[in-house]
Amino acid sequence: MTMTIKEVLKTLHEEFGVSKVFMANKLDISKVYMTELYQGKKLGSKKMKRRVLELTQKYNIEIEEVI
Repeated sequence: MTMTIKEVLKTLHEEFGVSKVFMANKLDISKVYMTELYQGKKLGSKKMKRRVLELTQKYNIEIEEVI
């Protein structure tokens, strides 16, 4: 399955109860940038996509690629 960063962040927040602050800390980004990613206003870099993929693996979400 392929998901966008926005979809992954929304899934983690809504279905798994992961806070936005926790995700921002794990992704090593500011809260403002996290909000923009969550709203779909910003696209992530390759490094950001890799970090999001690592975060999904922690919560056992089966994703092949983050776009």
